[in-house]
Amino acid sequence: MILANATASLQAASAATKSIPILETAVTNYQVALNLKKFNGTVGGNISGTSDLAPLDKQEKMIKDFVPKAKKLGILYCSAEPNSKYQADEVAKYAKKDGLKVTKYTFSDTNDVNSVTQQVASASDVIYIPTDNTAASCAKTINGSEGQGANHRR
Repeated sequence: MILANATASLQAASAATKSIPILETAVTNYQVALNLKKFNGTVGGNISGTSDLAPLDKQEKMIKDFVPKAKKLGILYCSAEPNSKYQADEVAKYAKKDGLKVTKYTFSDTNDVNSVTQQVASASDVIYIPTDNTAASCAKTINGSEGQGANHRR
């Protein structure tokens, strides 16, 4: 058995074998992660696991509840993570329905996190970061950068 954690390890294990059982955890959306055309909630074959997908509509509602005067939402995520893009797109749909101007800010790896975070902090009233492994690994940098934005508020 292969025990995989997060999207990249699922993708690697899935590409490596169709016979060894793969048990996955911390994948947001299996359809997105495995590029499945049809998905009924079960991957099938040798893959099983759990999803860490949060209720994105409720997360967007929290933004409006916590920062009711916000007009501009910046969504920050790693473009190399397909599940992060999925979450960003979904939250953007809900936010636009609630009247927020949404701008997505992406970084491709850890090298540009600082500069991109400064951009989103300067241009946004509130920042949303989806479940994103690269962003999580850069949390200290993101926290330090966002304080440099013109609109930073604690």
